[in-house]
Amino acid sequence: MDIPQRKVTPSTMLPPIGIGLRRPHMAEVLARQPVIGFFEVHPENYVLDRSERAKLRKIGERYPLSLHGVGLSLGSARGLGDEHLKELAALARELSPILVSDHLSWSIVGQAYLNDLLPLPYTHETLAVMTRNIERVQDALGRKILIENPSLYASFEHVDFTEVDFLAELVKRTGCGLLLDVNNVYVSAFNLGFDARAYIETFPMHAVEEFHLAGHTRKTSDTAELLIDDHASHVSTPVWELYAFARARAPMAATLIEWDSNIPSLDMLLDEARKVAAIPTTRKTITQLTLGEVQEHMAQLLLEGDGPSANDLGLRGHLSVYRNNVRSSLIQALETTFPAVLRLVGSDYFRQTAYRFIRQQPPSTPYVAGYGAEFPAFLETLPGTETLPYLADVARLDWLASRVAMFDVDPSLEAAELAASAEPGNSDALLFEPQEGLGYLSSNYPVDKIWSYARAGDESAPAPRLEEGPAYIELFNDGVMIRLRSLDETAFVFREALNAGLSLERAASGAHLVDPLFDLSDAIRAALRDGIFKSCRVAIREIEEA
Repeated sequence: MDIPQRKVTPSTMLPPIGIGLRRPHMAEVLARQPVIGFFEVHPENYVLDRSERAKLRKIGERYPLSLHGVGLSLGSARGLGDEHLKELAALARELSPILVSDHLSWSIVGQAYLNDLLPLPYTHETLAVMTRNIERVQDALGRKILIENPSLYASFEHVDFTEVDFLAELVKRTGCGLLLDVNNVYVSAFNLGFDARAYIETFPMHAVEEFHLAGHTRKTSDTAELLIDDHASHVSTPVWELYAFARARAPMAATLIEWDSNIPSLDMLLDEARKVAAIPTTRKTITQLTLGEVQEHMAQLLLEGDGPSANDLGLRGHLSVYRNNVRSSLIQALETTFPAVLRLVGSDYFRQTAYRFIRQQPPSTPYVAGYGAEFPAFLETLPGTETLPYLADVARLDWLASRVAMFDVDPSLEAAELAASAEPGNSDALLFEPQEGLGYLSSNYPVDKIWSYARAGDESAPAPRLEEGPAYIELFNDGVMIRLRSLDETAFVFREALNAGLSLERAASGAHLVDPLFDLSDAIRAALRDGIFKSCRVAIREIEEA
């Protein structure tokens, strides 16, 4: 089984320059593999169409992707749509995009979706709504998002903030980044009568991680002349000039060419992107970057391998040593925690997969022995793992074994101690304190046998068959080694419930649901024999009775 590692197409265009990826170009991109920094897509286009989503995954194996949403409706007073947020989070996990963004706008009121990016009044109430909604999105994605300034044809008179101050406050409150759409600035300035350069001069450029460039159309009526942000033509000369002015203030930000209607050839789009690289700019030197910026860019170099060069950061010497230290140490930590997975998939594939996981979810604490809790779920998102449907559960068992190994074994509860606690009338309220080195896992697959087979490393032994599942597993630390005990479903339900802190009565009720003939006395004797409890006590019911 060989799943291709994500590749970054060679490009001399730094900072990264990309184009919007539209369906007419997808087959050509896969066939030609043109040189470009990244592709950006609207995630809403790939929620329902699974066929196009599969093509997008293939492109994502070769290029960095960015998700630019138009449907979150971040400014809606009613909050966010649960289903759409769930779909966006799933797509982000699947594609591991370098950027995720949406707009300073709204489009949903009540049950109606108004298919446009509508303006907001920049008031304290709106700020609270946007803050709440952005934080919810970032929590769901596990990462920050970028907020794009809108193109405006009307604005509200009664506001508490300018648009620039509103965006700056959002950054401060939520930690979000910003996407500065230069064409939107130019269009809004023309339509509403403000100075585009003055807007950019006061913009919180430290938070800008991406620029957008697009074309617009001039419309004239009897009452007004307007610029329409239609993304249907080349970037205009005034917008290029405004972009050069803005780019000098955020030289490390990515840049994207948008062209969403009257879609041209792929070559024309690539030519438009090359114009970006031709615009002169003065990058920040190490003396102009804050320490935080230096560290963020260096982390990008170490984990991603792209972004600013070492020269941009004023680094001399051998950065590759640090990059190798970071990657190899974290991959080694995952190999140590997931030995059964490593043996099942082989070293090359494991290291590729581990590196993708590290890029997406680096550890957040220095306790690398505890790194990898999300790795089993990550395995489930990888395309191509259908031939190993049990792999994520094997990883969960590896993870559980690593946790169980961290605890010492205490003296086990004896039958005499239990008898002393279980006085007449209180036995149902007994709570058992389990050994800390104890864990439970159930699976539709025979992962007990697969895990034992993989950990043993005996290639001459017969491989388990999938039809031997399901499995109900108890892992325990006996003080010498980690042991696996395969249980029947009834015993598993009973013991797992007690391990979770449920009373004897509730644990027995759950077991009776599985097997009406469940014998509580036999189950307790077996648990005592296996030494899975440290002590027991009677649950305090005085509060409930009061």
